[in-house]
Amino acid sequence: MLSAAALCLMVSSWIPIFAVANLGVALIFILFLITGGVLINFEQLPAWLLPFKYVSIFRYAMEVLSVNEMTGMVFECPAGSPAGCVGVKGDGYLALQHYPRYQDLWINLVAISGIFVGCMALTFVSLRRIQLR
Repeated sequence: MLSAAALCLMVSSWIPIFAVANLGVALIFILFLITGGVLINFEQLPAWLLPFKYVSIFRYAMEVLSVNEMTGMVFECPAGSPAGCVGVKGDGYLALQHYPRYQDLWINLVAISGIFVGCMALTFVSLRRIQLR
């Protein structure tokens, strides 16, 4: 959430018109949703969109939440389900989605923190360049 707020601050420091800045942030967030694996799996993305997944805030947040919630979980079929129902383990689903192991979650937290610090640094530089009258 802090990274998203920092991104909004950065864009608003670059664009003086509120409506245009609001539209720019919305477009950036849609791009991040698409390339973060939230709306489309990584395997279905076009090759030219793949580099954007490394700066997507949603990718890192979704990986952290998914790994935290599904590690060690077992999903069994409810009573009265069809004969073809197979129980699934959370670890199997995470491996299928190519998510990191529980021990590697710090990488995602460092990435989100890096995006926050980078956006705030660019905001600071942008605001320092404003000429006062």
